[in-house]
Amino acid sequence: MSMCLLWLGLLHISLSALWQAANIQAAVTIDQVTLTVLPANNVESGTNVILRCEASVSQSLPQPLTYSFSLLQDSQVMYSKNSSASVVERSLSPARVSNSGRYQCSVHIYNKHKMSNILSLRVTGLQIPVLKVMSDIVSEGEDIIATCSAPEETGSLMFYFYEDDQEVKRVVSTSNSVTTTLTMQKLTDIYLHCDYMVMKQCSAGHSNKSNMVKVIVQDLDAITPQISISPKVNVVEGDRVQITCKVQLNSDLELYLTKGNTLLRESHTTFTYSLVVRAEDSGVYVYKAEKGSVQKKAVYLLNVAELFSKPILKMSPDQLFEGERFTLTCSSTVISSVKIGKADIKYVLLKDGRRIAAVAKYDDTASLATNGNYYCMAMAKEVNKTSLPFILKAKVPVSAPVLRAVNKVIVGKPFRVSCESENGTFPITYTLLKTSVPVDYRTVVEAADRAIFNITSISFPEEIYSFICQASNHVPSFSNTSEPLRAPVIGKRTPDIGLDTSGLWKCLTGTPFVMGRNVWSENVSGSDSDDHTDEDSELVHPQEVNPRGDVPVKKPTETEYSVQHTEVQVSTPGVSEQAEGCALEYAQLNNSEQEPA
Repeated sequence: MSMCLLWLGLLHISLSALWQAANIQAAVTIDQVTLTVLPANNVESGTNVILRCEASVSQSLPQPLTYSFSLLQDSQVMYSKNSSASVVERSLSPARVSNSGRYQCSVHIYNKHKMSNILSLRVTGLQIPVLKVMSDIVSEGEDIIATCSAPEETGSLMFYFYEDDQEVKRVVSTSNSVTTTLTMQKLTDIYLHCDYMVMKQCSAGHSNKSNMVKVIVQDLDAITPQISISPKVNVVEGDRVQITCKVQLNSDLELYLTKGNTLLRESHTTFTYSLVVRAEDSGVYVYKAEKGSVQKKAVYLLNVAELFSKPILKMSPDQLFEGERFTLTCSSTVISSVKIGKADIKYVLLKDGRRIAAVAKYDDTASLATNGNYYCMAMAKEVNKTSLPFILKAKVPVSAPVLRAVNKVIVGKPFRVSCESENGTFPITYTLLKTSVPVDYRTVVEAADRAIFNITSISFPEEIYSFICQASNHVPSFSNTSEPLRAPVIGKRTPDIGLDTSGLWKCLTGTPFVMGRNVWSENVSGSDSDDHTDEDSELVHPQEVNPRGDVPVKKPTETEYSVQHTEVQVSTPGVSEQAEGCALEYAQLNNSEQEPA
């Protein structure tokens, strides 16, 4: 029980202490924070400047307080201090341009906070910088090592370097000194100086110029190169040419021999470049000597005459079809007859990059295997020349075409036919012939096209066999011929002629017959009869034609009737006039029903 009372007593004391502390904090108020700059707001560089911050506080109990001071320059904290005194001072000794800015003081006491007034400090005057160089005598192309410093300046600085009053470089440094490398802009004696500015105080401008430093530049005539070529004149393809590159000074030099944009040789000492020349080796050769940023050069113009011309590869014949013989000929002309003769030129024929023959003339038979990319090489006196490539692709002869009817064939009506070959190189010309006489043609240039012909009409079924088609893609002219056109023909029905019960010839309306049978056609049954488009039309199977002509082959009968166009002919004597009248009547009926084409 006594322990419980003890804990309760301690708890009461703690709570009372916290309550009193809260009351004490609540009894403190910051009346004012004052910032003062001494000796003035505008001072010269090097002046000792003091920033003084003072807090005025009211409190209910006389007890020590802890002041948290912060000094800000351009809204950035530059100094902080906790103090039991109500005043804090910060010395800027000596003040520099980088100390210029807007200052303010901040004070914290417990949970109380207050800012001072804002004061501006302006420090004028920049220190004169000092310029030094590692060596004041340099060779042409040699770099200069220079140091610019402002020992008493503070802050981030931008240093500027000048060559004869022309700015050549600028460097930023967080310290008050910088060392850099300067590349010479001139090949004569030069004068250097530097200055600087404070990065955050651009309004202060540049400092005054540093001291002037003279740098003596020594000319490097010793590195001037010399180039010579042997032989000098009458250089012909196949000759070996020596290009000699010399220079007096070989120390720390980079030497280059170039032609156009091609680097031929790189060295650090005098050298000789040797090559067997060709016509394309003609041109300007440049010998360069470099030391640092200095470059000197010598130039030589080389003219190389051709030994023989570039070979030409030709094929005969110009147009080639599979199965035909062809000849490839490689030829070149001797230009420098003093050096070589025509027999000295050797030839090699290549196909798709592989050698196939060491001859100037090559024969073969065109096929799929001979198609490819051909070129030839001509060689003499270590000189090789290659012809332009020749692409050989033999044409495929056109195959026998197939002639088909595109739509239904009706006697007396127009219809269309197509002619097409399965194989053959385009373009292919298709010619439609009737009884061996050309009537129309079409030229097809790609596989997506077809040769379609319009036929006005046929007069009788067997006439369909008179059409054939020829296909040609060959030069000289060669063609392949189709089989005669075969297609079901829908023909006009022939009149029925018979004897009535009295023995007289009479037109009936049934299937045409002569002496009780069909004249030259039979009725069709089943699905074929559904194709009839006319009451007086029927599907007719034309008789076969003689392969050597276009006359239908007929089997002889004792009594034969034939119908051509609208006339009926009776071959057996004694047919009555009634039969002739019947045929005439039926012909008139057909003519009246016939539609225009």
